[in-house]
Amino acid sequence: MGKLWKIHSRNVTSPIPDFVETYIDNGYTDMSKLMKTLVDVDFRGNFIADHVPPMTGGRQLSWSYSMGYIRALYDFAQKGKSA
Repeated sequence: MGKLWKIHSRNVTSPIPDFVETYIDNGYTDMSKLMKTLVDVDFRGNFIADHVPPMTGGRQLSWSYSMGYIRALYDFAQKGKSA
C-alpha cells in the first residue's frame, strides 16, 4: 500500500514492560526474518538504526556496526529472493 515509509530498527532483550535495548543482532526479534519479510513485500522506505547502545570505541562505532548489520541483512534477504 506504500504507506509505511520509515522503520526505526532496534532490538530488545524481551517484550515490554521488562526489556533492555540491545544490539540489533542480540535481542529476541529475528531481524533476518523481519528483513526477509520487508524484501518480500517490496518495502521501499527507510530502515534505520534506532537507540543504538554504546560500544567500546565510541558512538560512531556503535552506529557503524548497526548500519552495517542492517545492510548485511538486506543484502542477504535480496540474495535469498533471487535464488
